[in-house]
Parts: sequence; structure tokens; C-alpha cells
Amino acid sequence: MRSDRLAGSRRRRRAQETKALLERETVDEDRRNHLIALSDAAQALVPELAQLDDQYGDEFCGHLPVQVRTAVVDAMKNVVAVHGLKNVPIE
Repeated sequence: MRSDRLAGSRRRRRAQETKALLERETVDEDRRNHLIALSDAAQALVPELAQLDDQYGDEFCGHLPVQVRTAVVDAMKNVVAVHGLKNVPIE
């Protein structure tokens, strides 16, 4: 019984933390649709997360030849461009 309450408490805390990092925006063209965007607090975390990404990218993809790594990055840049994604750290 006590462990169920602790698990529920953890889930609520995690949900509150997630809400602090995300914002919901209404799409002007169709107000039934919403976009989920990073809050200012989440944007502030981006440089730190990018550094961790570089660190783990080297750890997990370091074995790949440069040519293959370049192709993967180019493919992701294409996805960002085709879908018109903004504020995506792709460099």
C-alpha cells in the first residue's frame, strides 16, 4: 500500500516537472490543433543537453566511419528542413 502511494507521488512530481518544461500553443489556422513547445526553462537546458548529446554520440557512434556519421547528420538536417522545424539544434 505504501509503495503504491510513493509511486503515485513520484508520477505526480514527474508530471509537474514535465509541465514546467513544456508549453501548449494553439495553432492560429485551426484552433482545434495544438503545438507543444519548450518553455523558457527547457530552452535553458538545451546547451547542457547538447553537450551530453555530443558526449554520448561519440560513445555510441564513435565506431562509425566519418562518412556514415556525416550521412546520418545530413539525413536529420533534411528531416528538420522538410518539416519546417524551428529552433532545432542541428549543428
